[in-house]
Amino acid sequence: MNVVVRPRFGDAARVAVDEAGRPQLVVEFGGGLFVVQVDGEPGSVELAAQLAEGLADVAARFAERCRACLPAPVALSAGGSDERN
Repeated sequence: MNVVVRPRFGDAARVAVDEAGRPQLVVEFGGGLFVVQVDGEPGSVELAAQLAEGLADVAARFAERCRACLPAPVALSAGGSDERN
């Protein structure tokens, strides 16, 4: 399965819990969901924690790269007014 997401306004990520009280990572985009869940299998919680930590690390690096692509803010003059007089 390959999924390509192009973020839009309204997309979000959150932490939730399932019916059994177990944590879930939920990413909502374009009316769809990407959910990481833990189950009762041995090591499931540890694997989910490792995945979440890896996602957090690469997400932070991705955010830095995106911010670096933003145009520089436009500097205003000290007075901020139009000096035509």
